[in-house]
Amino acid sequence: MNDEYIDEDEHLMDEEELQRFRDKALLEEELQTDWSITGDEKYDSRIPKLINEFVSDCNKVVKYNKVPSSIMFLTLLGQTVKDFVAIPNGTGFHEDSRLHFCWIQTSGTGKSALMNFVLPISRKVWDGINEIGGERTVTQCFDSDDNVVKVNKFTGKYPERTPVVGNEGGLLTRTTTTIVNEPYRESHFIPAHERYEQYTNFDVVEYTAAALVGHQKAHEARIDEHGEEITEYEWLKGDLDGNGLARWDEFTNSGVFGKSKHKEGIVTYLNTMMNTIHGESWVIRKSLKDGPTVHCQCQRSIIATTFPPKDFEKQIADTGLFQRMILYIWAVPEKIQDEIRNTIVDNMGVVREEELPIDKYADTLLEIYNLTRDRFGEVGDKAKVVTFSKDFRLAMRQAKDSLNALPETTKGTVREISKNFLTRLIITMGKVSVLCCLAETLDRKEEDRFIVTVENVVQAREIIHNCYKSLVEWLELSLKVERESLLQKTNNAMFFEVYDDCNKQEVNGMVDFVSKEELFEVIMEKTGISKPQTYVRWRKVEDEFITTKIAKVVYVKKKGE
Repeated sequence: MNDEYIDEDEHLMDEEELQRFRDKALLEEELQTDWSITGDEKYDSRIPKLINEFVSDCNKVVKYNKVPSSIMFLTLLGQTVKDFVAIPNGTGFHEDSRLHFCWIQTSGTGKSALMNFVLPISRKVWDGINEIGGERTVTQCFDSDDNVVKVNKFTGKYPERTPVVGNEGGLLTRTTTTIVNEPYRESHFIPAHERYEQYTNFDVVEYTAAALVGHQKAHEARIDEHGEEITEYEWLKGDLDGNGLARWDEFTNSGVFGKSKHKEGIVTYLNTMMNTIHGESWVIRKSLKDGPTVHCQCQRSIIATTFPPKDFEKQIADTGLFQRMILYIWAVPEKIQDEIRNTIVDNMGVVREEELPIDKYADTLLEIYNLTRDRFGEVGDKAKVVTFSKDFRLAMRQAKDSLNALPETTKGTVREISKNFLTRLIITMGKVSVLCCLAETLDRKEEDRFIVTVENVVQAREIIHNCYKSLVEWLELSLKVERESLLQKTNNAMFFEVYDDCNKQEVNGMVDFVSKEELFEVIMEKTGISKPQTYVRWRKVEDEFITTKIAKVVYVKKKGE
């Protein structure tokens, strides 16, 4: 008899007990924390077999990018199955399966090379889905006589009907119907109320609202029957509209990392499109001047890459955008950069005999698409396509605790910023658990294919933990560099710089005072020096400040302010 079937009390376990025994052992295992930066192709039992294979093949293109490779695959998979899978969260507005990936890493370390492998796979998958059909969305509008009203193809507006209170356009109802697997039809013009969505990739090169969301194009003016000049407008949909991937090659140029007159709405647009498509708030709406309200229906997944931008820690602290994405950030050590350069030199002039397995992964993703579509056809409810094992929530709680523990070893600004990511990361971990389950569908028995197991949660925990760890470590490194830079400055410069960033207040009728205690606390946090050391340095510069006191609180103000 296999000893595995005997517990510590020498009790013979049945199959269900045995599985829970194995699950308990999985949850108690330590996280593998260093697999993210290995340069080999070693098989990792902590992630699904299919993702292991994908990572291994990516490693043949560029080394040291195991985590980004695994997330790339999961992003493709999440977009592939999104029409058939809803992830229940107890609210009724289920999570969708899409992931949005922001990959920030030192230039010249593999981002472009990996994209050159991923994008051809995605295009073949989208071609396959488009050929099969995907979803058709039909929106019908009715007038007061219950007749269907069609939109004007030039103006994007509906013709005026008898006004109705609260509905001055005269449109009584709008009904949206989803029909699965109806083939895409080419047409010279498909009206907005009967539009077929097609899966595509697009590279974001224009970052204006007009390009991303949509705009009106003015046609040449004409004279109507009354002799009046009329200019008609055509509604052109934006690049974000549709399904597939939206790819930012240099995300620093998007407007997310700095304000610009033409990019002000980009953060709002991205936040909106990342809302669950099973709710009411994911459609981007923009009112055009003297025209209709543009409705940009974006169900794409984002893949954004860039190098570490200046002052990024302030960007992620000031906006919730990055918290809604899977963020992986790595300032690649010089030693590894040099190894990558050596690999480039070694491969120069070498003709690759083995073709990259583009078709293999495209075909596999389409197989998963078909299986998931068939499963949806059987159950008839997207929220019931996957089910969850008995100990799924227990495993999620333990995985959550392991994430909680990561920033606890840090302090100050690092802890504050990194903890802001936890809630969204837990939601993302649930999504990744589901996607890990779907990645295993081809290797499972038919009856087990769509059950999200404890092992899937452990797999998700491993991937998300490595992403979270990259953020925490980068913040620590970034702030350490800032501290060292600040300590290298003269005493005067250090205190003046921190004073400028402190909250100013009015004291005894005079402005621009800061609390001395606050000034010292910020100095200590930014530099890591002790309070006695701070006082020693203060004595050298205190003559440059005006000091006043209210009750027991001391306030200081830089002279000349």
